[in-house]
Amino acid sequence: MVLCRVIMGNMELLRPGTQQFHPSSEDVDSGVDDLENPRHYVIWNVNMNTHIYPEFVVSFKLPSGARGNKHFL
Repeated sequence: MVLCRVIMGNMELLRPGTQQFHPSSEDVDSGVDDLENPRHYVIWNVNMNTHIYPEFVVSFKLPSGARGNKHFL
């Protein structure tokens, strides 16, 4: 798993079911479902290389008996 730092910048409101794939103007960097209390975030492809920074890689190894054993899941 890779944990990333994301720069949201100027956000625009995206309505549910929108088919928007690009920012509506050069003034916005990302989209959210609610400007005051966002739960869903969209980082536009044009900003992926400048607004998303990988910070940590998390790896783990399950015990050998964990496969199929619900106690370890």
